[in-house]
Amino acid sequence: NIGKIFEKEEQAEKLADDLTTRLAKTEERLKSIEGEPLKVLLMVNYKDGAFGGYGKNASLQNNLLKRLHAENILEKGGSALSAENLISMDPDVIVYVLGTHNEDNDKNAVESMLSNDVIKSVKAIENKKIITVEYNELMGGGYRTFDCMEALADFLYPEAAKQ
Repeated sequence: NIGKIFEKEEQAEKLADDLTTRLAKTEERLKSIEGEPLKVLLMVNYKDGAFGGYGKNASLQNNLLKRLHAENILEKGGSALSAENLISMDPDVIVYVLGTHNEDNDKNAVESMLSNDVIKSVKAIENKKIITVEYNELMGGGYRTFDCMEALADFLYPEAAKQ
């Protein structure tokens, strides 16, 4: 539709075809993954054990995770989550979403989690399975979401990345 509006239909169609191909290639790489989907926490604004997260109502992100043989473990998003919540969720992977409005906390968030003895038994922290992504890449719903999808696929299943 945007291609029609700006009279750039050919370029828009090429971009759409490229994105469709990238999605298909990523899904093809991961189709042999067996077992339970990885439990993923989409985390934001971590500071002193408190954090926020995006829940299953974030439909684009949940669809993306499902395509990556993963699932969001947070039912409802929120901003008042604690170390106790993190321990009880026990995610396999934490996707830490960087945002310009949380820059001060984001600078040291991953290091702070990794050095926090209270949460060191959480699988994602114990195994250092924390990846940072830019807000606009994960939440924006544009072509950069495909860059994020490919990076997440490589991080979640590095063995499949080599195929």
